[in-house]
Amino acid sequence: MQISLGLFIGVAVALALIVGIITHFVTVSNLRKNAESKIGNAEAKAREIIDDAVKTAETTKKESLLEVKEESIRTKNELEKETKRKKSGVTAL
Repeated sequence: MQISLGLFIGVAVALALIVGIITHFVTVSNLRKNAESKIGNAEAKAREIIDDAVKTAETTKKESLLEVKEESIRTKNELEKETKRKKSGVTAL
């Protein structure tokens, strides 16, 4: 049985097209998976950055509030000392 050259070429072209189409779909699928993975990693990193920023902001807020409270206590103590000094000056007269 002899296969004609035209039929052989037709089969070869058909196989080449099939292989090309399969290769295209596999490549597109892999690229999509890679892109989705990168997007997922970027979203996770963004969440991590935001969480760190929130923690830093909370820490800074707590430190600022503590500083204000300490200053308030210092001012109160100074006022009490001044008041006692003035009272002792008045009673000494």
